[in-house]
Parts: sequence; C-alpha cells; structure tokens
Amino acid sequence: MVIGAPDSGKSTFCRYLYSQLLAQQRSCAYLDGDPGQAFLGPPTTLSLTSGDLEQPTQVWRRFVATLSPRGNMLTMLTAVSRLVRKGFRQKAEVIVYDTDGLVDPQQGGIYYKFALIELLAPQAICLLSIQDELQPLLNYFLRQNRTAVYHFRASPAVQPRSPEMRRQYRTAQLAAYFAAAKSIELNWSEMPIWPGPRFFPNQLLALTDRDGYCLSLAILLDYQAETRQLHLLTPLASLQPIAALHLSRLSLDPQTFLTQFIPAEA
Repeated sequence: MVIGAPDSGKSTFCRYLYSQLLAQQRSCAYLDGDPGQAFLGPPTTLSLTSGDLEQPTQVWRRFVATLSPRGNMLTMLTAVSRLVRKGFRQKAEVIVYDTDGLVDPQQGGIYYKFALIELLAPQAICLLSIQDELQPLLNYFLRQNRTAVYHFRASPAVQPRSPEMRRQYRTAQLAAYFAAAKSIELNWSEMPIWPGPRFFPNQLLALTDRDGYCLSLAILLDYQAETRQLHLLTPLASLQPIAALHLSRLSLDPQTFLTQFIPAEA
C-alpha cells in the first residue's frame, strides 16, 4: 500500500515496483485507487488488473460515483476492500495498491488512510512524504510489529500538476472513454437502482453486473417517467449483462466531457 500526497511520485513508484515484481515472475495485481486521476479506467472508478498495465487483458472496476474520497470515504473503503479480495481470489500473490492523494488532516485524509490500513492489513506500507504530512501514520505504524513500514522522501524531480492540469487530464480520460459510445434505450422497471430512481439531465451513472462490478459508465441523455425508459450514451456493446444501475451526483456534458456536481437541492 503506497501512500502520499498529490505530486509525491506515488504512481511512478507504484508502476516501478509493479514492473519489478513482474520481472521476478511474481503473480501480482495492480490496484488503481484514485477516482479523480484514474489511468486504468475512467474517472469515478477504481480498477484492478494483472499483467501488462498498458494492455490489460482483464480489469475489474468499482464505481465510486465521485472524483475524490472527500465525503465519500465509506464508498471508497468498500470498493477498495472488494477489489483487494477479488485480486486474491484471482490468485494474486502481491497487490500493489496505488492510493489516492487525500492525506490532508483537515479534510479527514489521515484518518481515512488509517482506516484503509486497518481494514486491509497490508503486509507493507510505503509512505512518500513531501514534508511531515504523513508523520502520524509513520509514528503509529512504525511501532507496530504487524506490518513493514518504508518511509521515503518525495523526489525533487517530481513535476507538480496544477488543479487545472488535473481537470484537463480527467476531461481527456472521459472523452477517450466515450469516444466510441452509442445511444441505447433501457427500461428500468425491474432493475435495482442505487440510491433510487431520481434522474437528472446528463447524469453520470454506472451499469453494473450482479456482483456490483462496473460494466460501463453511461450518460443519461433523456428519460421518460411514464414508460420508465432511459436514453443513455455508453460504450457498452450489449445490455444483456446489466444487473443494476448506480447513479451519481455528477453531470457529464456529452460534448465537452466536463463534470459538474448536481446540487443537493436539485
């Protein structure tokens, strides 16, 4: 489990570590745990894969319906736990978990990372510090004998990315994801919907399988309450495996692929 603030070199370190494990012929999996800056899947998802990261043969995804753990920590904890268990059921010997960058104590980041460590009980924790933001975790877990703790200073060669650069990356990822999307009609009359059938124009949602794994994202273009028909834009080729719908409080413009939060009072 690799923990660090944004621009600490976390993902670069994780990919290097993963490549070294593969070179040793280890059976390993990679967990992309940042819903805002995801690279194995579209933003709003967490993804697990094994083998080549550039051309993964199979990916398991959980939709977390958010771009940040802030205000969504229970959803994140659940999604990560499910993916880790999936990785070990797929016979992974080692899982490299590239966590999100929320470590700000004022936003609950340190408590959230503490909860992740307690929940997952990783064999090793790697802390990448820019200053002393991870000191509470280091002080506590370094004195525990149940896990190995490695502490590194973030490399000065790391190139910081501005909030605007991060927004541009998210937009580009979503645009690429929906590049081959098609319009489909779906009847929701006998389909479970979380948290309930409350729809909004351009609402971002996930089409999930019976185990709760994300089959595809979709944009709600239109809906008819009388006939319970949804008009969706999605890259999913077939409706047959869809078992449930998972809604978000995000809207995604199908032209610009910019995200906005749907106000709570809407």
